[in-house]
Amino acid sequence: MKKKPLIQRDFPSNRSFTRFLDRIKDQYELEAKPKLSLQRRYYDTFDWRLYRNGYVFETDDLKPQARISQHQPAADANSLMYRTCGIPVLQEQKPDAVKGRIPSDRFDVASIMPGPSISPESQRSLGVVATAGDEKCGLVSRLRTFGMRGDQITAILRQEPDFAQNFDQSELRKFLTQFLAMRRLLCQGEARVSVEPFEVMDKGGKVLLRLELEKYQRTDRIGRYRTLLVNCRFNPLKGYYNICSHLLDLIDADIGRPDINGDPLLVILSADNKLPGSYTSKFNLNFNPEMTIGQVLAQTLMFHIDVMVKNLPGIRDDLDAEFLHDLRIANRRSRTLVTQIKRVLPPAKEKYYREIFSWLSNETSEHRDLDVFLLDIPKHLAMLPATMRDNLEPLRAALAERRNKVHKRLVQVLDSEKFRGFSSESRAYLTAGLRDHFQTAIGSQPVLTTANQVILRVYQKMLKQGALASRSGDRDALHALRKTAKKLRYLLETFRSLYPQQDMENVIMHCRKLQNILGRIVDFRVQQNYLQGLADDAGNAAVFPPATVACIRYLIDAYNELEGEAYTKFAGRFEHFSEPGVREQFKLLFKVIG
Repeated sequence: MKKKPLIQRDFPSNRSFTRFLDRIKDQYELEAKPKLSLQRRYYDTFDWRLYRNGYVFETDDLKPQARISQHQPAADANSLMYRTCGIPVLQEQKPDAVKGRIPSDRFDVASIMPGPSISPESQRSLGVVATAGDEKCGLVSRLRTFGMRGDQITAILRQEPDFAQNFDQSELRKFLTQFLAMRRLLCQGEARVSVEPFEVMDKGGKVLLRLELEKYQRTDRIGRYRTLLVNCRFNPLKGYYNICSHLLDLIDADIGRPDINGDPLLVILSADNKLPGSYTSKFNLNFNPEMTIGQVLAQTLMFHIDVMVKNLPGIRDDLDAEFLHDLRIANRRSRTLVTQIKRVLPPAKEKYYREIFSWLSNETSEHRDLDVFLLDIPKHLAMLPATMRDNLEPLRAALAERRNKVHKRLVQVLDSEKFRGFSSESRAYLTAGLRDHFQTAIGSQPVLTTANQVILRVYQKMLKQGALASRSGDRDALHALRKTAKKLRYLLETFRSLYPQQDMENVIMHCRKLQNILGRIVDFRVQQNYLQGLADDAGNAAVFPPATVACIRYLIDAYNELEGEAYTKFAGRFEHFSEPGVREQFKLLFKVIG
């Protein structure tokens, strides 16, 4: 069955819509249905993961006085007008439900059946949810495609949305998880929405078409509601699409077809001076070969320090683990630049930045380790036999308590005079560096000269370290190789805009594949060491019951086995990374001689 398109029009004002209704009354009967007022909120992650993938997540919170009265008699579900703002909801069948009717004691907005249903194709692709009404439910939620094109999942939430794993409905949880991962949904904008339903009928009273007007409103400085957007959705009954086309022609003839902003989300965010997708931790600056290395270094450090500062509120409020992770990555990238691109900064400043980035790495390390372990609890449980899983809870609880203490300490670090001075003073200093290249001889050199030299040097270091690790199998050598691989990747991604795109994609791909294998080996070793430390700590013997210690030792053995499996893949991956063809790519791209 082919999906019916969502038909809608934006109106420039309430007055223009009223004029449109008057035109309808000249030819048809028009009946207004009870209005509904709700608060619509738009959610996304801090880094806009849904928006970047073409989705919008929104909730409707109905005001108590606007709820449909439970004292109204049961009605034919198909005759009810309110359809969660035009979004189809499939009702779960209950034993006490009469076919085609909804029991009055289950009568709320979640129970109301929609008009046009989602096609089977959309249901399969988006996992449409069957939901029963519930008096205690608070929010009607929707995950839909950007631009309101009709694909959506609708469900009832009993609490404010946060993490994907906390959604009760399995299909919505599964769909969100693939985009959100461990990130929390945050309210990015909201508006009051007044929903005004209408039925268009012929002179005999037969319903031909249903209209739903949505007025998006916000309060101004003196508390008055100001209309941001007037949107009307058209739901023609089967066989009457010609009526819908006729009404659309009336609109186009009267007011023309106004520019569609794309989605109400953009209008709401614009009212708050927000730009969706404005934050990203991914380095995305473009340079040109005429720039100096001093200018590039200044811009790059400013970008990373800005990422750190933007993540501070989320770290303080402990919203999710990715805020700290983004800060640490920005810090590592900055540290790589000042340690590998030497003598561009004046000696005193170079020393200062090396020390501050090292200090910040040390101060955030334990918090990140605890975050990773706690996020991996579901994986740890899956690794354990079913009979042992309950015994892991004392470990989880102890680490969560430890994390709370570490978090308080971290907030003190980020609020310290040392960090605040670094973040506030760096912008002014780096801005000046853009102008005077830090007043150093190397800072005035063309960026490609330095970039080629630095990337070549780190690549050759990787080849030597990799050969040593392949021969010896030493885990410390692998750890050192992994750190060097990270540095190379950071440098490649920093300077990628200076080189042919496809060539850079190829060398970054080779680096990434090797880094992924190294990451698994080292991470498995880190988990073993962390667990071994917990098991060996004499103090923990009194805290953890023997069954929990047994879980820890079981996990150590499991990670040791995983480490061995990952290591068997390292030799082949490094051999590919260091083969003559890849070396030649580096030589040609970075103008290596010999």
